[in-house]
Amino acid sequence: MSTISISNIVSEAWALFKEHASSIIVIMLVYFGTTILISLIGIGVAGANIIMSVLFQVLQSVIGVILALGFYKIFLNILDGQTPDIHTLFSQTSPNLIIHSFVGSIVMALAVMVGLIFLIIPGLYIAFRLQFFNLVLLDQDEPNFSEALKSSWEMTRGYVIDLLGIAIISAFIVIAGILALFVGIFIAIPVVSLMGVLVYRKLKANYTELPK
Repeated sequence: MSTISISNIVSEAWALFKEHASSIIVIMLVYFGTTILISLIGIGVAGANIIMSVLFQVLQSVIGVILALGFYKIFLNILDGQTPDIHTLFSQTSPNLIIHSFVGSIVMALAVMVGLIFLIIPGLYIAFRLQFFNLVLLDQDEPNFSEALKSSWEMTRGYVIDLLGIAIISAFIVIAGILALFVGIFIAIPVVSLMGVLVYRKLKANYTELPK
């Protein structure tokens, strides 16, 4: 089992970001803008009747899943040599994919919460092991959240220390982006996202039994 070179991951992510910087920043602006707009509409709807408020919260959650999956897909496509496309941000609209992502997120959240109850460290361990399930879903021919969670768990076996190192470096990058008058966040988030996708693809390459 080979280790993950953090320095190589950071340099590869930075190189990919520089290559596609203008497209990625535009996509980030659209992502943030769409999220803020939906939140503002939600504030307005909150003053309406309870049914409208609940329905909009469900819609908001669905849109959030679509945008998150689209965001992941863009970076997967970059690693596959494709040019970032703004339309990809809104492309992951398969009901089956959305449901499996939503249910898988709930299962993961519950598992992490239970782990956090037991002195925090077990929760962090579970989070590291299951963090790639959405990326696995996007690579599957037929979305299956249980198989995606299982695959993420299996492919990260023996790599928790490496993943901890990646998480620490990612945190420093995001903090630096925030300190740079928040403008740096448009660099930090894409670089950190690319780092995550690069790690996932390297782990997937080492895990030959990944379900399709």
